Amino acid sequence: MRAKLLVMVAASLALGACGRAPAPQSRAPAPQSGAFGAAAPSRAGLPGAIDGADAQFLSAAAMYENYQIEAARIAAAQGRSPSVRAYAMAAGQAHRRALDSLSQVAQASGAALAPSQLNDNYRAYLARLGQQDAIPFDIRYASQQSLLTMSIAGRYDAFASTAPSSPLRTWATAQSQTIHDEINEARQMASAAAAH
Repeated sequence: MRAKLLVMVAASLALGACGRAPAPQSRAPAPQSGAFGAAAPSRAGLPGAIDGADAQFLSAAAMYENYQIEAARIAAAQGRSPSVRAYAMAAGQAHRRALDSLSQVAQASGAALAPSQLNDNYRAYLARLGQQDAIPFDIRYASQQSLLTMSIAGRYDAFASTAPSSPLRTWATAQSQTIHDEINEARQMASAAAAH
């Protein structure tokens, strides 16, 4: 019970300190943007081009993967417990592979991923990882992993189930199961961190 309470408190503190988790965007067409929010020319009408909801998902997925890579780098260096450091090293490798495969899918579809810019929410979460306060690093990292992975899971699930058939949808479908596995791993890590 104490472990669950500590995880909930840490998640609340992380959420309060960083704003809110990246909110899923609607599937309604929005102004075109590049992979990380920069203006991009419309690719409508190009064979295999990514635009509209596909471009929004591509942007969200790329930002999530880049956040995970950077968070894992920080946690591998600053984690206190061997299990947190091991989780971070494995997560970093897995998310680099996911970003590489996403880049290949984007290029094959006529889009390109921009350099690893993150939105304000993700930058705030990374800054929070670097803060020194009463919350131990392992709890901060584990709480962020639980919170953000649960947040993005719905985005991947929705895209995988509603987007038209495409290489990006195939990628999202494969990654969706991986993300659900990560939710369980992050919860276990959060419980273990809170128990120490």
